Amino acid sequence: MSVEHLSRVRRDVAVAVRAIGRAPTFALATVAILGLGVGTSTAMFAIYKTVLADRLPVAAQDRLVVMHPLDRGGANIDAPYPYLREIARDTAMFRGVTGFYHLGPSPNPFIDGTTSIVLDAVSAAPDFFDVLGVRPVVGRTFVAEDGRTGAQPVIVLSYAAWRKRFGGDTAIIGHTITTPYTGRTARIVGVAPAGFEYPAGTDAWVPLAPDFIAQVDIVARLAPGVTIAAARDAVFALARRNNPFASTPAGPGQAPRTDIVVSGVDARSFVDTVLGSSRPAIVALTLAVALLLLIACVNVGNLVLIRLLGRTREIAVRRALGASHVDIARLFFVENGLLGVVGGLLGFVIAEVLLGVVRVAAPAQLPRVDALGVAGPPAAAAAAITLVATLLFGLLPSLVASRVSSYSVLRSDSRTGLEGKSARNTRRWLVSLQVALSVILLTGAALLVRTLERLQTMDLGYSAEHVSLLSFTGPQSVLSTQEQIHEAGKQVVARLEATPGVVAATPIESAPFKGQSFYIMKIAPAEVSESERERYPFVPFEFVGPNYFRTFQIPIRHGRAFTAADTKGTANVVVISESLARQLWPGQNAIGKQLKQVRDSDVLTVVGIANDTHFRELRDAGPVIYFDWDQIPPFWNGLVAVRTTAPLAVMLPALRAAAHDANPNLTLWDATTMDQLLDQPLAQPRLSALLMSAFGVVALLLSGLGLYGVMASAVSRQTRDIGVRVALGATPRDVRRLVIGEVIGVVGGGALLGIAGAVVMGRLLRSQLFGVSPLDPASLVAASVLLVAIGVSAAYVPARRAARIDPMEALRAE
Repeated sequence: MSVEHLSRVRRDVAVAVRAIGRAPTFALATVAILGLGVGTSTAMFAIYKTVLADRLPVAAQDRLVVMHPLDRGGANIDAPYPYLREIARDTAMFRGVTGFYHLGPSPNPFIDGTTSIVLDAVSAAPDFFDVLGVRPVVGRTFVAEDGRTGAQPVIVLSYAAWRKRFGGDTAIIGHTITTPYTGRTARIVGVAPAGFEYPAGTDAWVPLAPDFIAQVDIVARLAPGVTIAAARDAVFALARRNNPFASTPAGPGQAPRTDIVVSGVDARSFVDTVLGSSRPAIVALTLAVALLLLIACVNVGNLVLIRLLGRTREIAVRRALGASHVDIARLFFVENGLLGVVGGLLGFVIAEVLLGVVRVAAPAQLPRVDALGVAGPPAAAAAAITLVATLLFGLLPSLVASRVSSYSVLRSDSRTGLEGKSARNTRRWLVSLQVALSVILLTGAALLVRTLERLQTMDLGYSAEHVSLLSFTGPQSVLSTQEQIHEAGKQVVARLEATPGVVAATPIESAPFKGQSFYIMKIAPAEVSESERERYPFVPFEFVGPNYFRTFQIPIRHGRAFTAADTKGTANVVVISESLARQLWPGQNAIGKQLKQVRDSDVLTVVGIANDTHFRELRDAGPVIYFDWDQIPPFWNGLVAVRTTAPLAVMLPALRAAAHDANPNLTLWDATTMDQLLDQPLAQPRLSALLMSAFGVVALLLSGLGLYGVMASAVSRQTRDIGVRVALGATPRDVRRLVIGEVIGVVGGGALLGIAGAVVMGRLLRSQLFGVSPLDPASLVAASVLLVAIGVSAAYVPARRAARIDPMEALRAE
C-alpha cells in the first residue's frame, strides 16, 4: 500500500472517530446491539460446529452402526453378550462387532483414599474402543487382557470426569480406586478424548467379564461397501437362523430363553445415535440466533440510515467541495466499520460468557459439551460474523449517503424535506422485517414454554414431593449371597419406616426414567394357549415392597395394593397398571384374572389395578406389572425409596443413622430427591425454552427500539405537515390516530409475514413439543398481539409529541 493510501486511511479513520465521538448515544447503542448479535451468534455457532458439524473422535464415523433386535411389539430385546461373537463371524458384513451393557451408565461408588466418589460407569466389551477407533488423550484404552478372568479391574475415564473429578492431572494414570462391595482395586489406565461420552452421560468405562450373560447394545463397524440396511438385514437373517436367546443361557445355571423371538432389527448410524434428540433442538436454536443476528443488523442499519439522513447537508457540503461518491461512501463505511470492530470484540466476550454458562447448565443428554471447553469461542467465526454484519448494516446506508446531490440539498429548505418517500418506505419495510422475525422467535419461544409448562404440571400418576431415593452398598464379605442381601434390605426398610419423619419406605427395582425397554418380561393371560402367548409383547416390571404405592402415593383404582400378608407362603399376586389391564382384558374387570410368564408355569393373580405413571419415561405412561419382592427369589439391588415429612437435607442424618443401626455393614453412598431426578428429563426442555425465550425477548426489545426510532424520526421530519393539519382543524386525537395508524400498518404487515415464518418454525420444533401443536393458535396469536402491543407502546411517545405540536411554531420555523 502506498504512502498516499496509508495517509488517506489514517485521515478517514480520524474523521470517523471524531464523527462517532459527536454521537456517543448512537455509538453505544450500535455497539451494544451488534455485540449482542455477534456474541449470541458466535456462541451458537461454536455449539453447532462442536456438537453437530465436527466429526466425532472415532475412526471413520460413517462406517459405524448401532443395532437393536426387536420383539413383535417393537421393544428392544438386545442380544446376550456372547452372541456378539456370532455376529462377528459374519465377516462379509462387518470389520468388528462390540457392545456395552444395555442399561448404559449407572452410578457406582468408589473409594479414593479416604474420599468417596461416584462415577456413572458403563461396562463395555474389551474391544469397545478398538472397534470404534477411539484414541486416548492420556494413557491407554482397553486391551484384550483386561477382559480375561482374574484380570485386575481397569477404568478408562471420560475427558469431562477426568477434568472434574481429578483436575485433569496426567499423573492419575496408574492410580487405583476401590470398589466398596468387592473390596477390589481398579486401576485408571486412560482418558478418552474430549467429545466422546458414549453412551451419553458416561464418566467411566470398565471391561465386561468374559462370562457376562446379560444383554448388550450392539455397535459394529461396517465392511467397505456395506450399507446400514444391508447390515440390518444380515443381523435379522442371522437371528432367524440362530436365535440369540435360544442359543445362549439366560444366566448362570439357567436355560436359554426359547420364548423370545427376534421379529426385527433396528439399525441406525452411530452419529445419529450419539446426537439423538439434540440435533433438532440445536438446529432450531441456531436458526433462531441467525434470525436474531439479522434483526440486530436491520436495527443497526436503521439507526445508521436515520443518522446519515440527518447529516445530509454535511454530505452535500463535502460533495460541493469536491468529494466524490466513492470518497463519501468510503468515509461512512470506515465509520461503520469501526463500530463493527468494537461490536465484534464485545460479541467475542459475550460469546465466551455464554459458552461458560452452557458448559455449566447444559443437560447430560447434550453430547460433546466437554469439547466446548477445549475449543472455546472460535475467533475466526466471530470475525466472519462481524464482517458479514458490518457489510449488512454498513455498506448499503453508506452507498445511499454517497448518492446525495449537493445542488438539490443546498437549495432545499425544510419545506421540501430531506427524506424522500422511498427512504421512508425503506425504513418502514426494515422495521416490518424486524417485526416478522420477532414473531417467528416469539412463537417458537411460546411453543417451547408451553411444552415445558405441560411437562412440569402434568399428572405424573404419583407424587414426587418429599420422595427420595437412597442407594446402599456393603462389603461382599458379609453380603455374599442374594439371601443375605435381601435380608439386609428388609432390615433397612423396616428401620427406616420406624424413623420419625418417615411416612413410608420401599425397595425399588431401579431409578426412574430408564425407559420402557429395560427390566421387561413377556406375560400373557393364563387362559390363552402356550403358542398364543408368543404374540404378547414385553412389559416393564418392577419388584417393590408392600408400601410401594403408599410411598409414591400411586392411587389403586381397583382392588388392593400389596400387604405384609403377601409372602412366599401365599399365592403369587401382582398389581398391574390401568393401561396393561386394558391391553390384556379390554372391557373386562381384571381383578382376579390370572397371568403367566411365557416361560414359567407359575400362576399370578391380579389383586390390584394401579394408576398409570410416568415413572419409566416422563413423556409417556406405558404398561407395567408390579411384583411383591417378598414373593420373588431373594433380590435387592440396594435401592430404597422413602417418603418423608421434611426435606431430604433435614432428614438425611436420621436416615443415615437408621440404616447404620439396621446393618452397620451397609453404607448410604447416595441420596437423591425425586425432584432432582425429574430435573434430568426436564433439563433440555428448560434450556431450550430459556434460550428461545431470551432470544425472543431480545428480538422484541430490538424491534421496539427500531419502531420507536422510525416513528420519532418520522414525526420530527413531518413537523410542518402535522402543523398544517392542526391549523386546518385536526385535533390532538386525530394526530395520535394518524401516527398510531402508521405504526399498526407497519407492525401488522410484519406480523402477517411473521406468522407464515412461525409455521415453519413450529414444524421444525415438532419433535421437541409435548401436548402442543406446531400450529398452536394460542402461541401464534400471543406472539402477534404482543408485537402489536409493543409497537403501539413504542409509538406512544412520538404520537404524544406530534399531538402537542403548535401549528404557529411549526409554520414559523419554515
